[in-house]
Amino acid sequence: MFVVSNITNPTGQVENKIFDYVSIIFSNVSHVNFVLYAIIFTIFALILVYSFNLFISHSCERYGASIQARMGNHLMNGILKIPYEWHLNKNKAELVRFFHSDISRWGRDFIMRILLMSQHIVGLIIPLLLLLIISPIGGASGVLVTSAMGYALMRKLKPKLEETAQVSHDSTKEFVRLSDFVVKGVRDIKLTNIEGEMAEKFSSQFDISAQSQASMNFWRNLQSSAPMLIGQLMMLSLAFALILSDVPNANVASILALVAIVAFRVMPAFNRFWSLYSSMYTVIPWVKGVINTYKELNRNSITSNYGQHTKKNRYIWEEISFTDVSYKYPGSDQNALNGISLKITRGKKYGVIGKSGSGKSTFLDILSGLYSPTDGAIRVDGKIIRANFLSELNLAYVSQAPEMLDGEIWENVALGVKWEEVDKSHLRKVLSMADICEFVDGLAKGIHTKIGYQGVSMSGGQLQRLSIARALYTKPSLLVLDEATSNLDYNSEEAIKETLYNLGEGMTLIIVAHNWETVRECDEIYLVDSGEKKDEGSLDELKTRNRDFFGE
Repeated sequence: MFVVSNITNPTGQVENKIFDYVSIIFSNVSHVNFVLYAIIFTIFALILVYSFNLFISHSCERYGASIQARMGNHLMNGILKIPYEWHLNKNKAELVRFFHSDISRWGRDFIMRILLMSQHIVGLIIPLLLLLIISPIGGASGVLVTSAMGYALMRKLKPKLEETAQVSHDSTKEFVRLSDFVVKGVRDIKLTNIEGEMAEKFSSQFDISAQSQASMNFWRNLQSSAPMLIGQLMMLSLAFALILSDVPNANVASILALVAIVAFRVMPAFNRFWSLYSSMYTVIPWVKGVINTYKELNRNSITSNYGQHTKKNRYIWEEISFTDVSYKYPGSDQNALNGISLKITRGKKYGVIGKSGSGKSTFLDILSGLYSPTDGAIRVDGKIIRANFLSELNLAYVSQAPEMLDGEIWENVALGVKWEEVDKSHLRKVLSMADICEFVDGLAKGIHTKIGYQGVSMSGGQLQRLSIARALYTKPSLLVLDEATSNLDYNSEEAIKETLYNLGEGMTLIIVAHNWETVRECDEIYLVDSGEKKDEGSLDELKTRNRDFFGE
C-alpha cells in the first residue's frame, strides 16, 4: 500500500509500521527514483517468479510422467504374471482401453494435477502473505470469504461432477466394447447383412458417449470459471463500499490499486488451482479403476517366476506325472477335469484324442501352467511342484487360432526378440521345419513382409505354420500342439508331422487332434471323454477297446 500510495499520491501518508521502516530507508530518495526502483524490483520479481514457475512446471511434468510410466509398467507386469484364470472373465478390449486411457487419465489428469496444484499454491501464498501483512483484517476477511464461497460452491457442484463423470466413464466403456465387436466382427456383420443395423447402433452409442462427455465438460467449466466471477464481484463490492464510506479518496485509490495488483497475481493462480482441483473429480471413475486393478493384481500376485522363460530358470526334467488331477473353472459347479492320472516321459510322443468339449484343452492348459489344479497333484521328477512351476519347463504351445502381431514375419517368429539379437540361421531353420520357408522366400520383402492385423494377408494354413515356427524358435523341450494342424492341407500336415516326429530324443511332443490318424505314430495316446481319461495305448488298441467311441 505504501508503494501504491506513493505512486498515486506522493504527498499523502499511510500509517503502517512496515512501511514506516521502508520510508526511513528511502527517505532520501526522490519520488521519481522510488518509482524507478519499484519498477526494477517488480520486473526482477516477475522474472524470478516466472522462472520458478517454469522450473516447477517442468519438474512436475517429468515427475508425473515417470510416476505414470512406473504405474503402467507395474500393472502390465502384474497382468502378465497373474494366474491365467484372472483373464477368463476379462474383456480384452477393456484391458487395451485401460492401458491406453485409464492409466493416462490417472497420471495426466489426476497425479499431474495434484503436482501442479502445489505449484499454484506457492503462487497464492506469497501475495496473500503480503496482503495479510499490509492489511491483516481486510486480507484475512477476503481470504475467509473467498474460501467459504469456494467451499459452498464445491459442495453444490461436486455431486454433479461425479455423476456426469461416472456416466461418461460407463458410456465410454460400452462404446469401446461395441467398437471392438464391430471392428473384429466386420466379416460376420457383412455375411449376415446387418451393416445398417450395426452402424445405427454404433451411431447411437457414439452420441451417448459424446453427449455425456459434453455434459461433464460443461459442469467442469462452470465450476472452474466461477472463482473468477466471485473475485470480480468482490472487487466491485469493495469499490462500492469504499466510495460510500468516509475513506479519503487517496486512500481509496491506493486500496483499490493494491487489491487490483494482488488480484492480478492471486486470481489467475487461484483460478488455475481451483480448476485443477475441481476437474480432478471428473476422472474419479478412471482413477478408481486403476486403484482397484492395482489392488486386485497385488492381492492375486504370485511369487514364482511365472512366465519368465530364460535360460537360467529352464528346468531339465525327465518325467511329469498327474495324480488324480481335477479342475473346476471359476464360478462353475462342475469339474472340467476329473481325476486325471498319467505320466509324460521326456523325449516321447503323446497323443490326446476326444470329442469336442471332452476336456482336452483344459488338460493342456494345466500341463502348460496356465491353470492350477483344483484337486490332485502334479509332480516333476517325483516332487510336487509349486504353482506355475510348469512354465519353467521350456514349453512351447501352438493353438488352433494363434494370436499374431501386426508386424513383420520375423517379429512373429522370434516374438519379443530385437532384430539385432535374432538368430538368423535358426530363424530360417524353423521356417523350413514348419514348411513355410519357400513361401516366405517368394515374398518381395521376405521375412520383413508385414502380415497385417491378425495376419490378414496370410491364409489360415500359413498362419498355422508360422505359429509352429514360432514355437520351434524357442528350442522347447516340450512342444504342445492343440489342433495345430487342423487348418493345413494333407501334404503340409504330413510334412510337418514328419519334421516333428524326428526332432530328436530330447523333444517331448504332445498332440491334440480330432483326426485320429494325426496321432497314430505317437508312443502313447490318451483317450479323454467327459473330463476323464478313459483309456490309453496305441491307436489300434484304443479302437479295439472303444468301438462305440470310434463308431466302429
